[in-house]
Amino acid sequence: MGEYANSLGGDVLVAYGGEGFEAMNEARFELFLHTNTTGPTATISGNTVPSDLELFGTIKPGLDKARLTTFLGLPALLINGCREIPVLYDVLHPNGNPNNPANDGIEPSEHIADGIYFHAGSWGRMTRWTRDENPISEGCQTAAYGDSKSHRVYRAFMRNFPRGWEGRYYLTRSK
Repeated sequence: MGEYANSLGGDVLVAYGGEGFEAMNEARFELFLHTNTTGPTATISGNTVPSDLELFGTIKPGLDKARLTTFLGLPALLINGCREIPVLYDVLHPNGNPNNPANDGIEPSEHIADGIYFHAGSWGRMTRWTRDENPISEGCQTAAYGDSKSHRVYRAFMRNFPRGWEGRYYLTRSK
């Protein structure tokens, strides 16, 4: 089995992000399948931070369940079944996740995110915002932003997930 598929108990998408923030497209995502014993089956760049750090929470590093689904008509991964995931609370993230109504009246250090996906980034331009100034990510993990080719690259990456895939999503700040 591959390094992470073996040590984490099955198929896993590993996200290597920055220390709670990274520049555009600097995170790396590697898919490890138990059927591949030589290393990652596929790799793609992207982002482990939301469009706006002050409005949306950045999820804490950790291991969560994940499954293949769709998001806005494209293949995506649903992380932790839409349930609560802790968000970072530190100097870079002092607001926690104020955009989530579930956090109303709760100290930022206890904020959560929910409804988190790994989904496509913007393929029309290099920005974390739509042309209408809406955030592309309100806390989700996203594949690369960029030109028209990034959409094609994302679809090719997602074809590596077997139909009905259920595995894990591992966010780490190392490597």
